[in-house]
Amino acid sequence: MTKTALTDVQLRKLKPTGKREEYSDATTTGLPARMSVSGEISFALKARGVDGKLHTITLGRYPDMSLKQARAEAT
Repeated sequence: MTKTALTDVQLRKLKPTGKREEYSDATTTGLPARMSVSGEISFALKARGVDGKLHTITLGRYPDMSLKQARAEAT
């Protein structure tokens, strides 16, 4: 997993690698951009619940959901 401050330019330039990739956003904790094997990019929220377990919730697909919207939802 790569951790960097994501930008729209970076997201548009991502190419599928043949395996699922995850890119964490250094700006917003718990917000990775996930690329599927087919090249689709989606945003997720990773957070611990009251039970202490890590939960992952898909927020939306890029570019239907912008990076700005995903950061707002994750916050």
